[in-house]
Amino acid sequence: MTAINVEIDSKQLMDAYQRVDLPSTFNKVVTSVNTLTNKVQVNAKEAFEKLQYRLDTASLEPIFAFINRNCTEVEKIFNVVSCIPFIGVIGSAVRMIAGKIQLIAGIILAGVAQIGVLVESRKEGESSLRHKWQALTKLGFEHVLHGCLNVLRGLGETVLATSTLGFGNVALLVPNLINNREFAPYFTYGTLANSS
Repeated sequence: MTAINVEIDSKQLMDAYQRVDLPSTFNKVVTSVNTLTNKVQVNAKEAFEKLQYRLDTASLEPIFAFINRNCTEVEKIFNVVSCIPFIGVIGSAVRMIAGKIQLIAGIILAGVAQIGVLVESRKEGESSLRHKWQALTKLGFEHVLHGCLNVLRGLGETVLATSTLGFGNVALLVPNLINNREFAPYFTYGTLANSS
């Protein structure tokens, strides 16, 4: 191996250093970051104002009823599928995935709605918009709870099915038939969101 010697002339190094104006470059970077931050803030504010306008003009009751009805129907399907030997394992895995998605959606909804509550609480007087944001916060928390319960139930069904070679899922008929709601979830959708 041969060594390569590189000689650096101190005068050339000082010339290169002086050509790069570090304070000016730093100021340009800070200015660019501040400009970008201001644009993001303005866009976020405009988007939130549009969201508030839509929320203020919307009636939440039919939306909540639609969400609750469809979530109940999907959960009924999961409850029926989970009782079928062998197929219940696949249904349980899908339930766990759906529960995670429901959990994440609930966290996002509750977070955005809580920001709305905070914005509205800074305004004087009572606001119907504040009550709508609070209702959306409750809906978000309800879906967080349902998501957690669906993940846990899916995990339990999977353990039951794998430990009994798939035939243990038939035992899940008992709690589903004891419930007078024909495979509907025990914790009813809308319980938390519709409370005052």
